[in-house]
Amino acid sequence: MIEKNKNIEGGLKRERKDPRDYSFQGIFGAVEVPIGDFVVAEPLEIKDQEVNVADGCTGYSLSAVSEDQEGVALSPEFTFAMIKKIEGNLSWGGGLRSGCKAAVKVGFIEKSDVPFNVSEKDRNFLANHLNWPWELQLKAQKHAKQSFVRVDGGPTTFDAIRAALWQNRGQKQSVYTGCVWRPGWLGAPGGIIPKEPKSGGVGHAIKAFGIKYIKGEPYLMVQNSYGTDVGDKGIFYFPKAVVQREFTFGAYQFVDMPQTEIKGILREKGLLIENKPNFLETVWQRFKEIF
Repeated sequence: MIEKNKNIEGGLKRERKDPRDYSFQGIFGAVEVPIGDFVVAEPLEIKDQEVNVADGCTGYSLSAVSEDQEGVALSPEFTFAMIKKIEGNLSWGGGLRSGCKAAVKVGFIEKSDVPFNVSEKDRNFLANHLNWPWELQLKAQKHAKQSFVRVDGGPTTFDAIRAALWQNRGQKQSVYTGCVWRPGWLGAPGGIIPKEPKSGGVGHAIKAFGIKYIKGEPYLMVQNSYGTDVGDKGIFYFPKAVVQREFTFGAYQFVDMPQTEIKGILREKGLLIENKPNFLETVWQRFKEIF
């Protein structure tokens, strides 16, 4: 395969798993998925992170996930800045759980609301939330998510993601996930990822949004953020074996359910892991309230 004239620089970081994350299987139970192609929603816009924020895949893919539900083009640069705000630093890359928190706590702004020309700003400017007018965070609430769940269950990661996509396809809920992106994949003919293992690679956040059968086998449809001149006009197809081997960063889905409702369902099933207050956090919160 011939690699396109682009470089995946790696922007997805591993984050510690939190057992308190709401479980997809705990909420919805086992889901049967019929054989056949399906998509949650056709991509609204194929983005290209290489233009502005080379390590911003978490913000670009998260914006694409949200666009499926919101039906309007969103700013991936603002989203990445909010992820960095959640993380509390401007270090390289971001994490999926930080992205999920930003989607719920802050939300998204529409591209038309961006107050400056992003092509004229560098990565560090765009990634710094202090450079974005604070009132944009109020506007972002219009597109905030209610809750996120950990995509789990199923015999394989592929099956778990497929079940989540099928279960919530009516609400256009795609899956926010990531993988170890291997050299040469950008040049995969037709966007079909080869099954053979490859060495090297970097963490990369992507959006999974459907299933396509190729020569009788199901492939996970993935929207990338490196423009339309790679893959199948920006879309890639991952076989089951590769998803199981390379999708090791977790997978999340945003659901149109308030957290109180989710907790009620899990508590009724005896599956809710309650938050235990941290002593130091409690003291600090009390200190802020007093002073």
